[in-house]
Parts: sequence; structure tokens; C-alpha cells
Amino acid sequence: MIPNLTLRQWRCVREMRQDEAAEKLGVSVTTISNWENGKNYPSMKTIQKIMEVYHIENINDIRFLCDESSVKPNKEVGV
Repeated sequence: MIPNLTLRQWRCVREMRQDEAAEKLGVSVTTISNWENGKNYPSMKTIQKIMEVYHIENINDIRFLCDESSVKPNKEVGV
């Protein structure tokens, strides 16, 4: 088992191109790219499918990236 890899790393470990992963998951290549770059995130239902396609046993073995440019300051907490 390989713990705590990003979605891109898991895809590469499974020797899949983005277009292959997109076809198996029923999404676009752009969606795969956005997930891998932290621009947006898959739904819980899609994460379950990703785990099946990439043969990931535990959700904790997936490390999600955060695109800091998409994070907006929260004025209520002064961040």
C-alpha cells in the first residue's frame, strides 16, 4: 500500500493517462486536471469511484491539493 498520495500520483502509479482516467470516471480531462491541481474537488460519490478505479483502499490514502489562488479570505475570522 502507498499512503497519502495526490490524485495525480495515484493516477501515475496506476499508469493511466488523464484521458483514460476521465473515460473510466465519466468526466472530462479538464475535470481530472482541475482535481489534480486543486482547482476543485470531486464529490464524495465520485471519490468512491476514483478509489475503485485507482484501487485505493482507504480515503485517508488520498491527499487533496488546495489551489491557494482560489481560496478567498474570510472577513468574519480575519483571515
